[in-house]
Amino acid sequence: MCDKEMITRQINSFLTITMLIMAKYRLILIVCLTVCLTKNVSAQTNYMEQNFAGGGPFVSPSPGIGQFSHLITTNAALSKYEFGPGYMDLIRLQQDSATGGIVRALRAVPFSPNPETLYIQITFSVEEIGAAGTNAVYFYLGENFSPTNNKIPANALLFSRFSLNFLASSFVVHDIETGRNSSPLPLRTPVTLTWVLNNSPDGQIYRKPETAANPDHKVMPGKYDLWVNETLQVNDADAYPGASAYSASKLSNFEIRFRNAVGKVRFTSLRIRDVTGVLPLHIVLFKAEKDHGKVRLSWETAMERDSDHFIISKNTVNNLHSIIGEVKATGQTTQQYSLLDNEPDEGVNRYRIEQMDQYGQVIDTKETGFSFQEEREFYVSPNPASAALIRINSFGEKPDVMKIYDLTGRELPFDFKTGTEGMIEIYPRSEMTSGLYILSISGNRGRKYFRFLVE
Repeated sequence: MCDKEMITRQINSFLTITMLIMAKYRLILIVCLTVCLTKNVSAQTNYMEQNFAGGGPFVSPSPGIGQFSHLITTNAALSKYEFGPGYMDLIRLQQDSATGGIVRALRAVPFSPNPETLYIQITFSVEEIGAAGTNAVYFYLGENFSPTNNKIPANALLFSRFSLNFLASSFVVHDIETGRNSSPLPLRTPVTLTWVLNNSPDGQIYRKPETAANPDHKVMPGKYDLWVNETLQVNDADAYPGASAYSASKLSNFEIRFRNAVGKVRFTSLRIRDVTGVLPLHIVLFKAEKDHGKVRLSWETAMERDSDHFIISKNTVNNLHSIIGEVKATGQTTQQYSLLDNEPDEGVNRYRIEQMDQYGQVIDTKETGFSFQEEREFYVSPNPASAALIRINSFGEKPDVMKIYDLTGRELPFDFKTGTEGMIEIYPRSEMTSGLYILSISGNRGRKYFRFLVE
């Protein structure tokens, strides 16, 4: 074989090996990217979801996502469950639970993976009330629920609970821990309950409604929220009734129990998942204070897991936020920070802080306000002002012209008089709505503009 052919074969062999190596590492690169991206995506876990539209089965000793582990009645003739197209009915025909029995829809097999937070939505209607009763229907969240022991679960097993009280021709949602009742709700009308529970060590932020642009509701560790339709009925209430001991599996079991009164409750949808739009609550304090003609912004963190830096911005006159500084996160569990706004605006300054991760995603955010006035300058006091009276501290100086504008530039008519201690009192001719306004004052020192809030 000639040298030329040998060299050609060696080159072809080298190219083949090179292409195989490149293909191999391309595959490794794709796998690495997939793994890395997967680690940074927080998938939501659905623990149970059922709209009763299918044919079942709705119960299994090894329950799937759409199944209870047990459906129990202690008197099949007087307390029972029935299924129809798109619903599950729980029915009681006799008042006394001892003889009339109870009916239980139970998930006693622990949820997996073990949840630290739950976002539960239950849509139902009370179709009939034959006899009124308090705590007619219980809703329980806890651990180690027994399908064979039909006594009310002990506090030691519970994270939270609430009930339905049947009235003569309506019912209320009753939170047992706080004693709060909803407004009376009509029969045969769908109601959606949203139960947000937090057994994690971090405060959690969630969206309500879920279509909201930002998660703007918070539930702290060992607490729960309870919504009746779009009304926040119970806010950040204490879990662990009776001061029971903490348990990591305290959100692993769920039960609906119809044990008192006479009637029919129809369930059309049940969904149990971890909290939607969860973000750890890292920033626990954000405040603004005057500091030698400037504004010092201070904040404190409770946790900085995954934190990279903080962005501090200020609300401008046209309602846009301009960044005034960034501060690198230290990564410590608890840390205090501060930043100076060297050029605060006269009047109300609105500040926002955003805690960012290394990928540029917002972990937590807070806002605060500060009314800034230079010495001896006119200012609105108090600020925010009332809708019917705006008081201006003029230090005894009488301005030539005063005007008030809303943010659309519309001038608002008003009357005024000079009060005591150098104050000017402005009385709008029509009541002002809540929001931000501009005060224009012209005098011997020229024209000045001040921003103020109306509550």
